[in-house]
Amino acid sequence: MNLAHGFRTADAVVTGNWSRIAYEQMGRLTDTEIRLAAHGGEQFNYLDLPEPETWDVDRNSAFVHFAVNETVNGLQYGKVPRLSDGMPPLVCDMSSEIFVA
Repeated sequence: MNLAHGFRTADAVVTGNWSRIAYEQMGRLTDTEIRLAAHGGEQFNYLDLPEPETWDVDRNSAFVHFAVNETVNGLQYGKVPRLSDGMPPLVCDMSSEIFVA
């Protein structure tokens, strides 16, 4: 399933290893431009989670992808971020949360 079909852009938030890999792979699966909406990664040694209010999200993007839990570096959004009304939907990698109670 390609959620970017029919859109010019999709946004990605890179906060660690898993979201970095997803960002790199997204560009291989679509002709849609994958924009880097926020980066808490390499230049911060993967020790920073940018607050959603600081994400540079394009209102016309297909979606905003992020990982809620970057297990490799021990970073986790304690609360699933939300965007304001009129913004694209969030697509979240929550695979590390499957067995969390």
